[in-house]
Amino acid sequence: MKVRGGKRFKFLVFGFLLPIILIFLAYYGLVTAYFDEIFKFSIRSMYFRTFFERDLPRNMPTIDLIILGDSTARASVNPLEFESVFAVNLAVNGGTALSAYHVLDRYNRTYGPPKCVMYISQYNWKRNYNSFFNKVVFYRYLNWENIKNIWEIGAKNGVFPATDYTKLGFFTRIVRTWLYIDELPLNLIQEAYFQPKGPEQRVRMRTARLHVMRERGHQSYRMVAVLPESQFFNENHVDFLNEFEPYETEDFYLKQLGELAEKSNTYLFYAFLPVAEDSRWENVRPHIESRNEHIKNVLSESKAAIQIPLPLTLSRHYFFDFSHMNSDGAKYLRTLLEPYLEARCKK
Repeated sequence: MKVRGGKRFKFLVFGFLLPIILIFLAYYGLVTAYFDEIFKFSIRSMYFRTFFERDLPRNMPTIDLIILGDSTARASVNPLEFESVFAVNLAVNGGTALSAYHVLDRYNRTYGPPKCVMYISQYNWKRNYNSFFNKVVFYRYLNWENIKNIWEIGAKNGVFPATDYTKLGFFTRIVRTWLYIDELPLNLIQEAYFQPKGPEQRVRMRTARLHVMRERGHQSYRMVAVLPESQFFNENHVDFLNEFEPYETEDFYLKQLGELAEKSNTYLFYAFLPVAEDSRWENVRPHIESRNEHIKNVLSESKAAIQIPLPLTLSRHYFFDFSHMNSDGAKYLRTLLEPYLEARCKK
């Protein structure tokens, strides 16, 4: 019986477990290598990951302003346009107040508190938290200390992720996303495949540190012209047509963001970006006005929070779609923001 048991054990290890482990290691090694070569330096996360994973270049000027928020912040606020301050854009696609808080926490622990922070987010409703794993974790915007703190804060205060997951479920999902097990990123493989090849591409990968200086995190929409009418107001904006509904986790982290800025002696600017002039404006106005008023009330408790008033709408010429500005929009927005930044953030 001992012999039989030994054979069964060997079969289990060498005939079943070992092949699975080897297959997974081969898969993970290839995907990771591919990510390190291509996706790590894609526009989605190249700048952000380089910014935190390596020391800043020695000739990097003192950072005056950190930009936090979602994809509208990444597209609409171009640090390269500012003249009075040296800014970096650390906004995250699909970003929420939760991601903004933990990105600022990570920045403070890495480089010390900045003088000013600007928070901008058009999409602060619950559905953005559903993209936490596939947008925030997948691209590794947060480190393991952030991830651990997210669970501890959520469990202590009864907010996401404790409202949606058990502790085991949350960290299992984190590991699955981190190891690219949940789904093969075909969209990124396609994106990488159709990228221009050649010496210029390879040089760019090797000189990613230089892009900390050159790009500073701005996600440029190179298409200056607006999208066709059929695509301009797309599925991303359907929520604007519904009544605004606050989300407890978003409110909690907005307050935490204000408290963190206050403790760090950091000015926390926030602004509500305009949307494009469009025939649907009167239908979306109630949602936008309710949301803006709600967020102002939430942030009113923070002594560090300063609102920058902006128009509710601007010409469609400045927008890629209904809420994401193009390069012309980023240039124009700078003229509205700069006076406030120059007064408080300029060294």
